[in-house]
Amino acid sequence: MPSVSVLTSGDNYMYVVPCGAGNAFVIDPTEAAPVRRFLEKNRLRLAAILNTHHHRDHTAGNNELMRVAHCRVIAGRTAGDVLLHTGNWRVTALATPGHTRDGVCYYAVNEETQERCVFTGDTVFISGCGRLFEGTAAMLWHSIETLRVLPDDTLVYPGHEYTVENCAFACSIMPEDEALKKYREEMTARYAADGGTVPSTIGQEKKTNLFFRCDDAAVAAA
Repeated sequence: MPSVSVLTSGDNYMYVVPCGAGNAFVIDPTEAAPVRRFLEKNRLRLAAILNTHHHRDHTAGNNELMRVAHCRVIAGRTAGDVLLHTGNWRVTALATPGHTRDGVCYYAVNEETQERCVFTGDTVFISGCGRLFEGTAAMLWHSIETLRVLPDDTLVYPGHEYTVENCAFACSIMPEDEALKKYREEMTARYAADGGTVPSTIGQEKKTNLFFRCDDAAVAAA
């Protein structure tokens, strides 16, 4: 079983992370049924639900999963809070307002394998970022700076599959950038083959996500 299992509902992503002793936690359950099927198939108990923000397309499965699993829900914590330390996983909250004012990302480190993951909800997507529904551009930029300093090999798991559209936007802003054009071709082919493009990495986003590069003079000029 992979360390992070990817479930989908439309263009929404949900993630289930086994964390030892037959337990698992889930991030942003759009709906309960796929999560329940996965848990039953793999004989896992749900220990916790983590929500990156309060929008219903990320929380609609909460009530049913809580009723069935009697698990706790974690959301809206401040930066630096250690939310879970279970099995080999240590999960920390990163305050990332912008899309919403209460938005958080979850930085998870497997202390045995040293695998690093960040679950970004609608703060950032692969090659893009979330719309500003409640926060300001300054808030979102600060949140991106918070993510940008994570180790380059940190795997990025966003809340939606918008990669092909985001790459097209990036190429429209910087049409002469050969690296962006090549990446768009790669992601288009990957989506056609697999139906999804997750995960990315922080290192990759620093190269191909223009919102990670807003302080780059060439991007600012474009």
